Amino acid sequence: MMRVGKWAFCGLLIGAALNLVAFDRAETLQWFRENQFGTTPIGRPEDQKVDATSVSCFGGQIKIEVGCVLPKGASADHPVPVFVFGDHMTADDPPYAPIPYPNIPTNTITSRGYAYVHWHLTDVAPDAALYTKNLDIWAQGIIAYLATGDKMATNGVRSATGKIGSSAWGTLGAWAWGHSRVMDWIESRPELDASRVAIVGHSRGGKAALWAGAQDERFKMVVSNDSGCGGAKLARLGLKKSESIEQILHNFPNWFCPSFAAYIKKDDALPHDADDLLRLIAPRLLYVASAQDDAWAGPAAEKAAWDSAHDVWQSVGLDANLGYHCRPGRHRLQADDWEKFLDFADRRMARAAEADLPVAVRTAQWQARIDATSARGGGTVVVPPGRHLVGELELKSNVRLHLEKGAVLEGAVGLSNYRARLLPFSEGTWSAVVSGYGVTNIAITGEGEIFGNGRAWNPRKGQKDAMGCGEGVRPRGLFFGDCANIRLENFKLRDAACWGIVFKRCDGVVARSVRIDSCVNHNNDGFDIEAKNVLIENCDLNCGDDALCMKSNDPNYVVENVTVRDCVARTHCSAIKFGTASHGTMRKVRFERIRIEAPRRVYRDYAPMPTDLLNAPPVDGAPSYLAGAGIGAICVECVDGGIVEDVVIDGIDLAGFKVPIFVRTGTRKSRGCSIPPNNKYVLRNVLIQNVKGRAESRQVSSISGVKGCRPQGITLRNIEIECVGEGDNKAPIKEPGSELDGLYPEATMFSRYHLPVYGLYVTQADDVKLENVKFTLRPGTTDARPAYRPE
Repeated sequence: MMRVGKWAFCGLLIGAALNLVAFDRAETLQWFRENQFGTTPIGRPEDQKVDATSVSCFGGQIKIEVGCVLPKGASADHPVPVFVFGDHMTADDPPYAPIPYPNIPTNTITSRGYAYVHWHLTDVAPDAALYTKNLDIWAQGIIAYLATGDKMATNGVRSATGKIGSSAWGTLGAWAWGHSRVMDWIESRPELDASRVAIVGHSRGGKAALWAGAQDERFKMVVSNDSGCGGAKLARLGLKKSESIEQILHNFPNWFCPSFAAYIKKDDALPHDADDLLRLIAPRLLYVASAQDDAWAGPAAEKAAWDSAHDVWQSVGLDANLGYHCRPGRHRLQADDWEKFLDFADRRMARAAEADLPVAVRTAQWQARIDATSARGGGTVVVPPGRHLVGELELKSNVRLHLEKGAVLEGAVGLSNYRARLLPFSEGTWSAVVSGYGVTNIAITGEGEIFGNGRAWNPRKGQKDAMGCGEGVRPRGLFFGDCANIRLENFKLRDAACWGIVFKRCDGVVARSVRIDSCVNHNNDGFDIEAKNVLIENCDLNCGDDALCMKSNDPNYVVENVTVRDCVARTHCSAIKFGTASHGTMRKVRFERIRIEAPRRVYRDYAPMPTDLLNAPPVDGAPSYLAGAGIGAICVECVDGGIVEDVVIDGIDLAGFKVPIFVRTGTRKSRGCSIPPNNKYVLRNVLIQNVKGRAESRQVSSISGVKGCRPQGITLRNIEIECVGEGDNKAPIKEPGSELDGLYPEATMFSRYHLPVYGLYVTQADDVKLENVKFTLRPGTTDARPAYRPE
């Protein structure tokens, strides 16, 4: 224990120079003992016995039955934090049989990694109102037993002239004493972490929880829910519709000590009110909850006490240890209240030992939270600040994963941590740090980060990494297959092991203000889109491979109604890309107002961005496939037997790419798409307009097809591209033939030929329109060829 000024704190180092508020904890605690709750016996009874399910003392006269539900992974090697709930519900008549409080979300509590410990307050002292409508009558149970030797005594006198005196403890004090005995039980259980215990009480149980936490500093966190008069309600506020001291002592005199009656009709004269009761919890964790329609408990007065008590926590810089909410509704403890308690505990208490848990256990705990949230109809799973190493997490319907600022959800390395799936019409197996399969109404939000640990996987193309993983089996950052109504907002995806964010046969996607920084592998795509009804906007991408990539692997699926706008795309490969998987149909796709730049990872981590990428020297220490200019800025391709049609690319500002525009059809491969035989127009009706920028190589833009498969209806409008001249090169013109027809389409595929133009090369294409198109040379350069040549 450390004492600073008038404050004594256990287990917390606080500098003596801090300016603490003038608050005498010892004096305040003694006042509550003498004037409100009574004096509780301190310490464990000498004959106390603890076994697997109970605590007993006084020769077995008092026995507390303890229930405990453990989360997955709890063990002596990995003890878990605890939520303790004292249930005050009992039958009205003797023997006051306990009644379980309804709708305690046990599965939610354990799925989030906490043990749930519960006991019935009646085991210590029944709330026997029938016999206690008088301040002078003994409260039954432990109080009556210690006073008379008979725990069922009802005729003793505990007034100022009585055996114990006017500060004789009441039922609330007895329940607080019982909480401390349950804490003794927790300390005996190796699978429970007694240093991280939260105590929760509702209504009269909330008063008892506050008093238990005030006296017993072993409780790390105290939660008061609708505790009202005698609990978290500031009596001095004088709310007319809320319970007064006179009213509570009329109905429940057994709860308090007799001397509390001195303040009947003097609520505003209390020398120590609810705010001081709350201050007795400081600087530990305190959460106060109220309900808007619970006028009897006085939610405004509870909030006022919570506000007033802030000064102690603020004086030591720990005001983040305070939590509060006031929900709609009446006087009850609800599942959504528990969610907020758990969220607060996640941020401030729960994850202290997470790093000690095996990855499989952590993954199972997070997955259990997701599953439980979905099972009860949906809700939010919060990832608090800190590093959380997991295997694959699979979202379920109606679940939002919220990454708080400072939270990092880190994908573990090793295939055993992921659920590899082989899906129809797929490129390899599928797994991801976060995935969804066949679910609806899912979301990932927040200012936190998903980290794919990509550097640890990192095989070269065609090779395997140290764990035997080739490029096709490494986990993606996020993968969603056959899902509907997906929302992604604000978070960052960093260093995926493979592709970044994949939508496969999904319907209804919104991705807004998402940041992707993934430049550690040669196939670090940004968004891979095989979906319909998609909106991607205000996203910032820095990728090692294709940034905004339209795909169609399933020949029977139509990718359509896709809009991407107001984004920045940085990549070494292709910024806007259609169709290296083009087996089905892609149509009605718009890219609007996109800034396309060279990749920044290399020039951020290794060297400054050069002003001229064309002549920039190699970057020492940087991967070769991530250095230099990007390959293709705008690439529209259809080479696998599918159809690409009705595409608009409008408002593109580009810099740092070898080839500004690349449009290509081909006959690479086909999965038997059901298009008419001999249909040569598989790429049609493409408008590219309002494009400005310059090329960073001597390779030219192109619109090209092959025999029997030609682009049709390609319009370029309002294009301004500055090109690189070749000077007095006298080499003969050489154009490609059919040798390229079945190859992988890359924007630089004509680099070994001497094409007849320096700006735009058009071949094997029909109905190509150029409107206000300007391909010019850089100042000071020359070229004998024309800018473009109509076919």
